[in-house]
Amino acid sequence: MIYFDQNTRLIHLSTPRTSYLMKVTADGYLGHVYYGKRLEKAPSQDLLRLEELSEPSEKPGEKVSFLDNLPFEYPTAGVGDFRESCLDISSNDNVRGIELFYKGYQIRNTKPEIKGLPASFDLSDSDSETISITLSDDIRQIEVELNYTVYSDLDVITRWAVIKNCSNKAFYIDRALSMCIDAELDDYSVLYESGAWAREHQIQFQKVKPGTIVTESVKGESGHESQPFLGLISSDCSEESGEAYGFSQVYSGNFLGKVSTNSFGMSRIVLGIHPENFRWKLLRGESFYTPEVLMTYSDAGLGQMSRTFHKFIHDHIIRSVWKDRQRPILVNNWEATYLDFDDKKLISILSKAKESGIDMLVIDDGWFRKSKSEPEGGLGDWVPVDNKLPEGLKPVSEAAIQKGMKLGLWFEPEMISEDSELYRSHPEYVLSFPGRRPAECRNQWMLDFSNPEVLELIYEKIAAQIKENNLSYIKWDMNRPICDAYSHFLPADRQGEVYHRHVLGVYQIQERLLKEFPWLLIENCSSGGARFDCGMLYYSPQIWTSDDMDPIERLSICEGTELIYPVSTMGAHVCKNRNDISGRNVSFDTRGLMAMAGTFGYELDITAISEEDISKIPAQIRLRKRLNDLVNKGDYYRIKSYRRRVDGPVGGISGNADCFELISEDRSEAALWFMQPLAEPNQRSIRIKTKVLSPDFRYRVIAVTSADAYFDRNSEGRILDISGIRGEELNNAGLCLKLPREDFTGILIMIEKC
Repeated sequence: MIYFDQNTRLIHLSTPRTSYLMKVTADGYLGHVYYGKRLEKAPSQDLLRLEELSEPSEKPGEKVSFLDNLPFEYPTAGVGDFRESCLDISSNDNVRGIELFYKGYQIRNTKPEIKGLPASFDLSDSDSETISITLSDDIRQIEVELNYTVYSDLDVITRWAVIKNCSNKAFYIDRALSMCIDAELDDYSVLYESGAWAREHQIQFQKVKPGTIVTESVKGESGHESQPFLGLISSDCSEESGEAYGFSQVYSGNFLGKVSTNSFGMSRIVLGIHPENFRWKLLRGESFYTPEVLMTYSDAGLGQMSRTFHKFIHDHIIRSVWKDRQRPILVNNWEATYLDFDDKKLISILSKAKESGIDMLVIDDGWFRKSKSEPEGGLGDWVPVDNKLPEGLKPVSEAAIQKGMKLGLWFEPEMISEDSELYRSHPEYVLSFPGRRPAECRNQWMLDFSNPEVLELIYEKIAAQIKENNLSYIKWDMNRPICDAYSHFLPADRQGEVYHRHVLGVYQIQERLLKEFPWLLIENCSSGGARFDCGMLYYSPQIWTSDDMDPIERLSICEGTELIYPVSTMGAHVCKNRNDISGRNVSFDTRGLMAMAGTFGYELDITAISEEDISKIPAQIRLRKRLNDLVNKGDYYRIKSYRRRVDGPVGGISGNADCFELISEDRSEAALWFMQPLAEPNQRSIRIKTKVLSPDFRYRVIAVTSADAYFDRNSEGRILDISGIRGEELNNAGLCLKLPREDFTGILIMIEKC
C-alpha cells in the first residue's frame, strides 16, 4: 500500500483504485505529484516540472519563483510561497517564517494515536499502513511529522500533521491546517454545503476559476451554514460517472476549507482548523496534533464517493456498541410539551408509549427550568426543579423500570445561565472579556471548557444523573455559538487556544462518559445539525440532523447529509401532523415511512393524537426493525433528487420527486424511499430504475404508502405487489409505479429475493 523508492525518492500510496504520489526534490522539498485513479507504474515524466522551475540550489536568484510555484505537500508561510499556507509560526519577538526540508520517514502497520482528538482506527493489525514523513526547519528547530494512513479495504487515505518544538524556548502556532493538495483542475467545480437553522446541509456547486472559494466556520462548531468538507467534481460528473474528490475533517470546531486558483490554472486545496482566533503556545519539547482529514477519489461519480465515505465512517470512525444494533425506538417530549410539563405528564407519555411498543422516553429541555415563562435559568446546575418534578426524576425513572422501558435525558453541558447556583458561585467559569458583559444567546452563556475544574464539575453532574436515574441515553445539545472567547483560567498568552480547547473539552467529557458507561447511547445535537461531523460520530453513532422534521423539508437536508454520512447516523423522528416549523400538514403514514431512513422515533404528544394514528405505531415500529440492517449497513444509491439532477451534470435542476435506495451487500434485498412532494394532474405512471440488484436473482417487489400495508396484503396502502421479476429488468427497464393523487406522499418500495 505504501512504497518509498529510495532512488527517485518518490512516495506512492495506493488503495484498491487510487494512487497518491509525493516526491522529495533534490533540495529536500516535499512536493505533491498526483492524486487520482490508481497508477500501476511510477510516472515516467517529471510531473513536478522541476526542470522548468529550477530548484534554489541551481538558481538561488530565483528561489521565490520556485517556492511560489512548486506543488507543496505542506506549504509554509513567510519565505516565498505567497499562496495559502498550512503552517505559520511566530516567536515572542515576532520572528516569523518557516521552511521545511525532508529528514526521513517511517512506515508502520499500526495507526498512531492522534492525542486528544477523534480519529479513524484499524479493524485489525493488517488493516492499514501509515507513513510518517519528518520535515524540519533546523534554523527554527521545528519538526513537522506528516502522517498518511492507507486502508487496505477502501479508497480512503487519511492525513494529519504533528508539529514539534525541538528548540529550547516556546513559540506560537498561528496556523496549523491538516491538508493541502495542489492540482490543476481543468473544468472542475467545488462541492460544498451551506444552510441555516432548519435547513442544514444544502448541496452547492461553484465553478473553479481564478480566485478563491471558501467554506468555513468561526462559531466554535461546524455550524448550520457549513460542513467541514470540500469536494471537487469534473464537469461531466453525475451520481454514476465522472470524477469526484472528497475531503472531510474529523473535527467539530472552527474550520477553514479553501480552494484558491492562480492565473496558471493551479489550484491549492486546504482544509484544517480555522486560523482566525487561533494561536497555540507550544513549549519546549511539546507537540501539537492537527485533526485528521479523510480523503477519497472516485472515477465513478458522486455516488461512489458517498458510499466510500459511508463505509469508512461506519467501519473506521464510529465506535459505539450501538453501531449495528437495533437502537431503542424512542419518544421525545420536546415538541409534545416544550417546557410545559411535570412528572405526571411524563409518566402519561411513558405509559402510552409502552402500550404502543415504544422502547424509551427521552426527557428533553425543561426538566431543570422553572416554567415555560421562565426559560432562562438552571443551565449548569442540572438539578430537577421542585414545581415540575418535586421528587426529582425518580418517579419517572421508577415508572420506566416498572414498565420495562429505557429512559433518556437531555443536557446542554457547555452552557450556563446567569440564574444558576453555578454562576453565583463561580462567575469566572463563564467565557467573557474582562470588564465586558458577555453577549447572551438563548438567554445563556458559554462555560469555559479550557478550565479542568469546569470539565470535572460538568462530568460529575451528568454522571450523577445517569447513575441516579438509570439512564440509557443522553442527548448532548449545543444551542448557541461561541463568542466572548476569553478564559479567566488561561494566561494572557494562551487566549488564542480557547476555541480549540473547548472542542478538546467536549471530546474529553464524552470519552470519559463512554469509558465509565460503555453501554450508553449518546446522540449529539446542536440546534439540529450544526455539529454534524466525523468528530462527534466518533463518540455517538447518531446526530440530530435538523430541528425541522417536516419530511418535505428534510429531503434536501438529508440528501446533503447522506452525501457524506451514513443513513444510520441521522436522527429522524415522526413529528406532529402540522409541523411547528414549516406549518405543513403531512400524513402520519408518510411521516412514519420517511423517518425510517434514520434512527427513528417519535416527537409528538402520543397521549393527544388520534386513535387511528396511535393504532399505526406498532406496525411502523415493526417495519423499522425489519429495515434495521439495511439502514445500518446497506449501500446507498441516489436515484432521484428533489433539488438537483442525478442523471446528468450534478448542478442541474431536478423534477418533482425524490428517491434513494439502500441495498444489502449480498444483493438479496433492497429498500427504496420515494417521495412525491406534489401530485400532478393527468399523470402517467413513473418508471424507477433500481441500482445494482443481482441481474439473475428474481425478486418480489412490494410498494406501500403505510407501514401496516407491508404486513397486510389487503391494505389500501399496498399499491404494488409483484413476484418473480428479474434484477436485470428492474435495473435496466425499471419498475412502473402508479403514484397516488395526493401531495406529500411517501412510498416505501421493498425488494426481496424470492
